[in-house]
Amino acid sequence: LARQYRLDGNPQLRRAIAQRMMIASHETGPVTLTARGGAYQLVRFRQQCKRANAEGGAKPPGYTELFVKLSAAALQKHPALLDQWIDERIAKPAGVHVAVAVATANGLVTPVIRDVPTLSLRELSTSFDELVELARSQRLAVEQMRGGAFTVSRLRGYPVEAFTPL
Repeated sequence: LARQYRLDGNPQLRRAIAQRMMIASHETGPVTLTARGGAYQLVRFRQQCKRANAEGGAKPPGYTELFVKLSAAALQKHPALLDQWIDERIAKPAGVHVAVAVATANGLVTPVIRDVPTLSLRELSTSFDELVELARSQRLAVEQMRGGAFTVSRLRGYPVEAFTPL
């Protein structure tokens, strides 16, 4: 990240991000599942989207948006994965809201895409692009970073096969 972003930006924001990440690491049970699988059908589907959208002049969904949609489908199928321990009880969220980790000049933020299963891929892609732009331009509201029960991390450009996020 240091190569891509200046990380000496807003120290108060960086401190708040670090504090929230530390709190989350103490309050959240870490889960890392690693499996190797073929993504041939996903790649083929994205190529079809690219061709179809090129004809219509629209931007095709990226792999991140596809992973967000697939993650939401898995979470719908296994809703217990969304459960959270809050105030000494298990809380079940009202919807499937997926956060996406976005690196900014001031540190990592996680804007939340709400009700992912109800969104078309085009709507999801538009929402994702808007949230990333707001994050990078430091205009992301606190409310836009709340309520995500699952986070997708983007490590594009890095030759990483597996990692455990903090």
